[in-house]
Amino acid sequence: MLSYIRFRYCQPIKKVRTYPAAKVMKLREIANISQGVQISRYQDPYGDNSHSYQIVSPSNVDKFTLNGEADSKTLSNKDMEKYKIYSGDIVVVIRFNIGKAAIVPESFNGSLADQYLSIVRILKPQDVLPRYLVVLFNSEWFKQQLASIANLSTVKLISISQLRKLEIPLPSLELQHKISDLFFTLEEVKQSSLDALQIRQQIAEEKLFQLFEETI
Repeated sequence: MLSYIRFRYCQPIKKVRTYPAAKVMKLREIANISQGVQISRYQDPYGDNSHSYQIVSPSNVDKFTLNGEADSKTLSNKDMEKYKIYSGDIVVVIRFNIGKAAIVPESFNGSLADQYLSIVRILKPQDVLPRYLVVLFNSEWFKQQLASIANLSTVKLISISQLRKLEIPLPSLELQHKISDLFFTLEEVKQSSLDALQIRQQIAEEKLFQLFEETI
């Protein structure tokens, strides 16, 4: 019995994998940050130099990836390139419901971000995952960072200059993958649960209407 106890409790302790401490960098050091287009400034529906654009707004930033239908606007074609978003870019809401962020998929390539969004374009994608930044931007930690920079308990607006000053913890690329995969999976599960709940609600309402029709 004693030998069994010795064998059982004297086993080598498995090493827990550790990761190097995350380095901290200003957002401006890892990405270009700019503000979207002010629609009223470029509206020119009948101009010779006008063009129809798809406009992305905060209403398209509902999940970790841009979704929904973008509005179409005819604007002057002057200097529009700097407002265009492309696959792998990140858009962040900077007014009212600030901090919500989403990755731009290929289906939104060439669309314009409106003035309530900032465009975050990572300088070195081989070092920083867009998915990791999106997780960070959507976290409670990020909201606290915004509040501390703006010196407000409830932040309704953040400037591009303030956004550039944010300190971003950057763990190893491997750990960035693990963190982003975890939170993107949780978001998918959450959305699936909401979709299932909505279907159940629709079925319940249909049954209710059938009951009313039978009794009236």
